[in-house]
Amino acid sequence: MREDIIRIIDDYLIETGKGRIHIGAVSKMLQEAGIIGSTAELKKMLENGEIPNSYQTEKAPKQWYVILSQKRRTDETVNPETLEIKCDKCGFAPIFPDKFSRSGQFVICPKCKGKIRNPLYGRKKIQNADYSQEFLTQFIQMQQQAMMTQYDGNGYTRYDNRKSERNGNWWSSLSSTGKIIVGSIIAAILIMLIDLSSGNSTVFESGLTQSKAELKVKQYLRNDYLFDSDSYKPVSWTDLREKSDGTYYITHTYRARNGFGGYIQKTNIFHLDSEGNVLDIN
Repeated sequence: MREDIIRIIDDYLIETGKGRIHIGAVSKMLQEAGIIGSTAELKKMLENGEIPNSYQTEKAPKQWYVILSQKRRTDETVNPETLEIKCDKCGFAPIFPDKFSRSGQFVICPKCKGKIRNPLYGRKKIQNADYSQEFLTQFIQMQQQAMMTQYDGNGYTRYDNRKSERNGNWWSSLSSTGKIIVGSIIAAILIMLIDLSSGNSTVFESGLTQSKAELKVKQYLRNDYLFDSDSYKPVSWTDLREKSDGTYYITHTYRARNGFGGYIQKTNIFHLDSEGNVLDIN
């Protein structure tokens, strides 16, 4: 039964491209398959270590998650960008792929400093919406080119005032203003398409939005986490993402003073409920 459970979870994570799955979602899936009878039964298996590719969060409210098994990490159908791994020596998890380096065969566990085989070693990085990014870059370059100057022997003349050497080139026939307008419109459309293709929606069915999530994280940092709340300075945010268990996560980089009075910069992943309350932080 143990092998069947691990196989089912692995297949689900690979098929959906998710890094982990919550105990509630696992229980529902296994009960529907007739493998277990209740969530309590599954929880007992996790607590007894029968499913080694699982972990429990350290901070309350403690939650159980299952990640891809070590056996399937090198599967060619796995997107390495979604991997989350667990240290086999101390059990620390999750260790996220954005902390990995593709140049090394091992990852250093941030807790026990032990070596873990790097699942990204030798794997190519997957780029989302490459075609859109490339097309967008080309249009930006074309707009910049429209404003360039070229030395013609008598002085500098505007690049876009030169006649096209190829007849029928509609782009070259546009004035500089026309090129900028057309390029800006297409660039705006492409940016929107890139956001849609990568799933970076900031409004969810639960009503949670990007701005509300950021506000909740800021309140958590200032009220419950930072040593000097007045020193908090936000640096950057990633898009809010929904997980399979109905919770969310967002990555935030910020600066604040530590206990020695010096400023440090940190990047944390905040796990949120549907109201934006912080459940866990990595």
